[in-house]
Amino acid sequence: MPSILETIGSQLTPQTISAIAGQLGVDERTAQQSVGIALPLLVSALARNSQTRLGAQSLAKALKKDHNGSILADLPAAVAQYQTGEGNGILRHVLGESRPTVEQTLQRGTNVDASQLLTMLAPIVMGVLGQMQQKKKLTPTALSETLLTEQKHIGSTNSDLMGAVTRMLDANSDGSMVDDVIGILGRLTSQK
Repeated sequence: MPSILETIGSQLTPQTISAIAGQLGVDERTAQQSVGIALPLLVSALARNSQTRLGAQSLAKALKKDHNGSILADLPAAVAQYQTGEGNGILRHVLGESRPTVEQTLQRGTNVDASQLLTMLAPIVMGVLGQMQQKKKLTPTALSETLLTEQKHIGSTNSDLMGAVTRMLDANSDGSMVDDVIGILGRLTSQK
């Protein structure tokens, strides 16, 4: 069974990456690398948010109500219209008050407009999760467990950037991802 990131990755066709690159004003390689850093960050943030019963229920409700996977039918079009989509609302819930700092740090690490990138990717991630929830009939608890398993899987994948991002999120267990994202991106950009 493919992981959540593999499922998301399978949706990001060359046409979708090209559309993301066009919106960001960068080449496709830069867009692909930036997506590779941003996706684990989003999945890990969702996993952290779903660790509480209320968080898991809130996520499951949002997926059922607003994210059935229909966005996946035409991702290049969704990317082209990202400014009118739900990305900003999703990021407000997922990153909360940490959003500006996370975006600034991600932007320094990737040299792309992180706000744009995350706003484009958030609805895609939610669409994949919503489709998964429907197909597998996941309860809020099962959804939370699935995300936590994914977070651990990403963290154990030491050979790629995605593993480094997730492995280090909230490494000091202070409940804040911001300082950890700053450290992660510093290490990742020095490895480029």
